[in-house]
Amino acid sequence: MKKTKLISIFFLVFAVIALFFLIDKIGNIPKDITVNFQNKKHLPISKEKIITEDVLDEIYTYNLDVKTEEEIIKVTKRIFPNDDYMIFIEAQKANNSDPIRVSLPVDGKLKRQYRLDNSVEEIYPYRKPRALEDPLSTRMDYLQFHEASLMLGPQIYYNDISEADEDGHISHVLDFQREVKQVEIEEGEIHFTIDFDQEEEHYSTWMMFSEEGLFENEDDFRDAHAIGVDEFRWITPSSLWSHGLTTIHPSSETAFIRSLVRQSGRSSSIKLANQPTRFWENMSRHQFVSLELSRNEDGLWYSDYISTWLQNNYGIGAHYVDSRHNDNIFRGQLRRADLLGYTEYLQEVAVYADFLLAMAEEGFVIEVEDTYYIIDYFNFEHKTHVSLNHALSIINYLYDAYLQTANEKYLASAEDQLKAIEKMEADWINSEDGEVNYQLNLDGTVSAKDYNLVTYYDLLYTQKLREEISLEKSLSIENILKAKEDNLQKLDIVIEGNMENVEDFIGLIE
Repeated sequence: MKKTKLISIFFLVFAVIALFFLIDKIGNIPKDITVNFQNKKHLPISKEKIITEDVLDEIYTYNLDVKTEEEIIKVTKRIFPNDDYMIFIEAQKANNSDPIRVSLPVDGKLKRQYRLDNSVEEIYPYRKPRALEDPLSTRMDYLQFHEASLMLGPQIYYNDISEADEDGHISHVLDFQREVKQVEIEEGEIHFTIDFDQEEEHYSTWMMFSEEGLFENEDDFRDAHAIGVDEFRWITPSSLWSHGLTTIHPSSETAFIRSLVRQSGRSSSIKLANQPTRFWENMSRHQFVSLELSRNEDGLWYSDYISTWLQNNYGIGAHYVDSRHNDNIFRGQLRRADLLGYTEYLQEVAVYADFLLAMAEEGFVIEVEDTYYIIDYFNFEHKTHVSLNHALSIINYLYDAYLQTANEKYLASAEDQLKAIEKMEADWINSEDGEVNYQLNLDGTVSAKDYNLVTYYDLLYTQKLREEISLEKSLSIENILKAKEDNLQKLDIVIEGNMENVEDFIGLIE
């Protein structure tokens, strides 16, 4: 009897020691995240911490399939300096497809709930019509408890249909399968049930928690929903997934791709500047971190899917730098950094400016007499066309970088490229109908009809920046601006921006 008791005590002590070793291995076991599978509570097999500025990510990895060492579920807790946080749940189907239940505590009783899943007015009203119908709803939920609040994003099942291109770069494409609403609130907890169908491989959802109210009223939530449909509907810790175009590979009518232009969060950063509420502060910190985590080692942001148009015309695969997207992202990140107090980050303005100068030095340009344009896309092997809006965004970025750093090389390059536009003024304005042309091709011809608004605001911004640098207005830019204004008037398109607030309109999506 005594021997049995001693053995029991030994095993108890051994179990306690083993538990301490486990805790030491993974750090603090999350007290506010519970993962249950096959009626058993699971502990994370690893914990990682990532700090970006003043935001802490705690990443818990769970292996629910004991037969493999495959990662099955990952929970990321993104903690903001005001102690609010976001939770991201990403699950991969196990060999055993029993339901997974993830639970999180909620304080107090539910006193208010807003739900929006209606179609919303396009935040970019003059955008080209979409060829494919978006399969993901616009649903977002806001739950107000007595002692906390919670915003819920969609719960999505999807398959990863990514493929490698001929250079070995992965074209990242996700194929949407279905959206569910499997959320329960009971006994001070909110429960998410992950239940895969036979053909489904992955699951993703997100939520934002606050000890205070995220929104004062339903109108504030409605504003967030209208922007969120474009900028933070399906988000993961480092990506924003948007319904894809018809010109992507692998293709599917329900395909989603990582959209850098939307991930740049233009409308969200404007909201933070004009309405710095708790929600917009949290969301802007998330967007800042998300972009920093998806940034390439060289400091740039790479498009990571195959554009069949770029591939067919220029042999560019799944890994390339889009000059317009990087312009939008750098502007967005620098603006957010300024608003959020990340003062040291402001020196990052030089990263993209130096890259542009390096591309000019390496010959990724189209020459015009004694000057040049820097091309639109870079895979560091092939030259592409130059579109007017990309050319202007590069010029404007270099002007702005000069204003921030006083580096004369940036100003000199911007002036050289502006001369290229001035030399080609007659080519950019179509002599037959007064429309502005879209692009300069490698053979020296110009073609296609320009965007309606995006280039107009680029032109306006050029004049504003030249004024701030104490340079004379460019007559050629004025003439192209006048042609754009005439075009917009014919189309009954309203010009909302002006010289004073033009920064808010840079990088419109059309």
